[in-house]
Amino acid sequence: MAMVKQRNLLLIILFALLLLQFISAGASPDTNIGELGFQAINSIKIENIEAHIKYFSSLGSRVDGYPGYYSARDYIITFLKNLGYNVTVHEFKTVSPIEEECYIELEYGRRIEAHALWPNGLIQPSNTPAGGYKGRLIYVGKGEMKDFDGKDVTGAIVLMDYDSGRNWLNAAKLGAKAVIFVGTGRYDRYEALEKFSMVPVRFTRVYVDENTGSLLKELAAKNARVKVYSKVSLKEITGYNIIATLEGTSLKDQIIAISARYDSWSVVPAKSPAAGEAIGISTLLELARFFAEHRPKRTIMIVAFSGHWNGLAGARAFARDVLLKKPFTSGELKIYSFVGIDIGDENPKLSVLYAGYGIRFIASDRISGYLAPVELRFTRNSYLYSKTSTGKTLFEVLADTASRITGRRFTSVEDFVRWDIVSQDWWGDQNYPYMLDTEPLALANVLAYSFKTAGQRNLWWGNPFNDFYTINFDNVYVQALTIAVHLAGLANDETLSVKWEEKKPSRFTTLYGYMVGYTILTGETMKINITSGWYSPVPHALVRIYPQGPYEGAGWPFSYLLLYSDDRGFFNVSVGPIYSTPTWLFDAWIIDENSGEIVAATDQGPLYGKSVTKQGVSPITGSDHVIIPMFDCIPVTVFDVYDPAFFRTPAMLDPRQPFTLWLDTVGVPKIFNFNTKAEPYFYGYVYLRWEPLAVFFVQPGVKATFNFYFGSLDYPGLVLVNTSEENTEGFGFLINRPIIFNLTMYQYTKDMLNLVRGRYSRLSSLYVRNPSIEKGLKRAEMLFRNATIHLKNKEYDKAYSELRQALAYISMVYKRDLMPIYSDAGLTATLLLLISIPAVAIMERLFIHKEGRDRFIATIMIGVAVFAVLYILHPAFQVMTNTVLSMMGSLLTFLILLTFVVLLSETGKVIEETSIRILGKHRIKGTEQSALQISVPLSIELMRSRKVRSGLTIFIILSIVIALTSLTSASYYSEVMYFSYGHYSAKAEKPSILIKLGYGVPPFSILHPETVNLVKSIIGNYGVVAPRAWYYPVYSNRLGHTYDIEGKNSSYKAVAILGLTAEEVVKLEIESGSYLASALNFNETKLKQLWKIKTLSSSNIVILTSEQAKSLNVSLGDTVRILGMNLEVYDILPSE
Repeated sequence: MAMVKQRNLLLIILFALLLLQFISAGASPDTNIGELGFQAINSIKIENIEAHIKYFSSLGSRVDGYPGYYSARDYIITFLKNLGYNVTVHEFKTVSPIEEECYIELEYGRRIEAHALWPNGLIQPSNTPAGGYKGRLIYVGKGEMKDFDGKDVTGAIVLMDYDSGRNWLNAAKLGAKAVIFVGTGRYDRYEALEKFSMVPVRFTRVYVDENTGSLLKELAAKNARVKVYSKVSLKEITGYNIIATLEGTSLKDQIIAISARYDSWSVVPAKSPAAGEAIGISTLLELARFFAEHRPKRTIMIVAFSGHWNGLAGARAFARDVLLKKPFTSGELKIYSFVGIDIGDENPKLSVLYAGYGIRFIASDRISGYLAPVELRFTRNSYLYSKTSTGKTLFEVLADTASRITGRRFTSVEDFVRWDIVSQDWWGDQNYPYMLDTEPLALANVLAYSFKTAGQRNLWWGNPFNDFYTINFDNVYVQALTIAVHLAGLANDETLSVKWEEKKPSRFTTLYGYMVGYTILTGETMKINITSGWYSPVPHALVRIYPQGPYEGAGWPFSYLLLYSDDRGFFNVSVGPIYSTPTWLFDAWIIDENSGEIVAATDQGPLYGKSVTKQGVSPITGSDHVIIPMFDCIPVTVFDVYDPAFFRTPAMLDPRQPFTLWLDTVGVPKIFNFNTKAEPYFYGYVYLRWEPLAVFFVQPGVKATFNFYFGSLDYPGLVLVNTSEENTEGFGFLINRPIIFNLTMYQYTKDMLNLVRGRYSRLSSLYVRNPSIEKGLKRAEMLFRNATIHLKNKEYDKAYSELRQALAYISMVYKRDLMPIYSDAGLTATLLLLISIPAVAIMERLFIHKEGRDRFIATIMIGVAVFAVLYILHPAFQVMTNTVLSMMGSLLTFLILLTFVVLLSETGKVIEETSIRILGKHRIKGTEQSALQISVPLSIELMRSRKVRSGLTIFIILSIVIALTSLTSASYYSEVMYFSYGHYSAKAEKPSILIKLGYGVPPFSILHPETVNLVKSIIGNYGVVAPRAWYYPVYSNRLGHTYDIEGKNSSYKAVAILGLTAEEVVKLEIESGSYLASALNFNETKLKQLWKIKTLSSSNIVILTSEQAKSLNVSLGDTVRILGMNLEVYDILPSE
């Protein structure tokens, strides 16, 4: 009985202890947290943050390796040392494009400063030859094809406005030597990303400021000649991570680490003020000051990262060299939280994230449980609920302060910070790609996450302009206060409990159902040595390592990590394991320092290339090894890689989430050796299906042809075979120097026209006709002739308009009509040959009936006669590439079948004899085979003895067959048909066409800009093409699908944004009875004039509905903020 009481008492005590632990876990942090948070709110000074940002943005460029980068490093070190921090510098290796010299030289010798743009494919610098490029200067404005009309582009230096999108490709494919971008003051992140391609095309691009551009425009008007010189080297430099520690007052072995990056990126690396990118590091320095003045209980570690834009090189090196070594792995120092700061200015609200697009570390659903010790403080028991000495919670204090700063209302903690560390929709409400410096640390099993501005867009990022005066410092201030409150809590909250053994830095282990830590990937860059039969090392090759995105690319350019192999061809890098990161891909390159050309590339050939080595790694252990095969090469560049069926790229990348595709269809490039008609032993290419260009890498001296397959691999949609009217099958291209196919669309069209013309003429000479081919060929020839005339007259826009149509016609004729005839001919010929072989043997028995040698000779003679008749009568044998080979193949097929029959027969006999020997005679069987063997020869003998009857029977059979084939043959052809596709209820004052494929959706749910150009080419001057652009938020089941539109002290949630052309806008205003149309008495001319004035002065205008305007409390002429842009309310439409 006493034992029972003792046991019950023990159970009660244990239950009480568990209850106490649960209550303590859910209890509010000690009241001191409130006072510390209150101190933080009062201590953080936005003036200090602004001063830091101003200094960083004044350094010219903080791209790794540039003077501003080192100045920023020294500034941070000095600042932290002055605060009393113990500062150390962690060095690592990274690769950066270093501009050595870049200028434009005028005719009279004056040199003007210019700056090179970011390397194409990250590996092809924007270089010129040693002597530079000389040419006539032409100005083309926005670089649309019509802007080139009347100008001699071949060999010219093109002057183009910076806000021209990707139109520099127009200059490249028309034969320009280089393009000079002129600063215009109008820029955004899209302009920056459009100024380089992830395909390593060799084309020089430089940038000059607006004042210099004005001078060059004057010179272009005078047809002046200039020289462009650019020297950029991809150098391996030493990068620096700055580590500063401030010892805590009591919990000295427990660390709260806070990080931000101090480098920057610009598409013009030598000009990167990047004020927006300096917000994070400036906020970090202000927080460092606060903790220095209010020393917390836990140790504070400040980390200023760099190498961010080279695949998070700095953070990766920090994880490898610092975190995964003592004292952090031994427990002498325990990281309780590693908090990154990567904020912007577009929103006062914060989002807490752990995953990004850098290494795409995506854990399982258990990630939330893994981060539960910190999540508890953010969601269930935020430090914002802590009480201050005034009786108010920190939330109330912060809400009052934030409302005073921004003029907005803050009613809940969710208005300040949201916890987005979940596996589903891990990107939260981020509508653009981003990378977190805490990603590599989270992968190393550290409690690492980052503060990021909710809905951050970084609209002005990546450009060579100073965006300091675009920053909304009110939003920055509120975010800094929110971060300070939470960090003050984490640094002083004694109830924060972390099971360090479970969350210590780990090299490679399996936890919580997923793998964490790093695989050390070692590799070798090598070339095959034909003499030794094995690979030889290639020293100092430039290696790219990247997480697989769509179609063998990373999708996001900055996910690529660049490094150099050593003097033995070896390299090593840390990558993530399977299940937690994607497959890791790799390639290697050699760039000639003098010419700037790629002279060695990754071998993708069938014998010694990536076809027989590892194409990627998905590590399941802590180490792995790869060989990257390389070969000496010459680059061949092609443009206008569009699927002619729809005139679009076969894939379209989602710019919001670059690991997904909006459109995903087949698009495969192939290279052939012209002489062998087979895949070369050594070759390579870079082709991303969402980009309209490709670069092939071919062995010197090879004669090559190039094909592109779309939709299926049956027949190519584009071919480059170097045809002529005399040799319609082409000569191939001898690759002995770098080739850039200018006017590639013209070359595609010419080659396909000649191919179709030559092959169809061969068919028609044999009386094989097809109306579709004749109509399509005639139409394509007419369009091609027109395009040739336009090109001679330098009317490039009209020429491309004709070429698009011609290529669409001739490509479809080739794939849909011509080549199926050739395929059918080959199949028919093969069938006839297979039938003819036994027929020849039977005919010899029937008509000649010799034995021995005479029988063999007679059979050969009959076979020759039969095949001669077939060759004359059936066109298949004359259009086939190799009739003799086909005959031999058919004969071999027949002999193999005969061999199998004999083998099976003899095998059956052996089995039967064995069974009889063992079991005796035990079954009854017929003699069908014997009957067959007797019936065939007997039938032939009977036919020989009854010649008249046999002849009449054969004659009747032949007559019926001839009648059936001659009088009932048919062929299909294609024609454009017009039909009604339903009705549209709205009145149409003018005829309208809605372009669709299928009911309810555009073609494959996406409309490509080049498809719009094709439609414009077809419509010409007979109508107006008015495409619409819908812009949707990134997909998120958790958070909904809305954009925030900010007005006067209020906001409105929009589910999408619609972009319209001027023609549609004016029509919509009149038909809806808009506010502006009403004010102008529905005068269409005035509306068009006003629209033109507004769009010429500024494109930042928006049209709202009356309901939206009322919610936002705005009227005509007021300003609203959408996607980080301030837009003027141009018009208001009635909501109904």
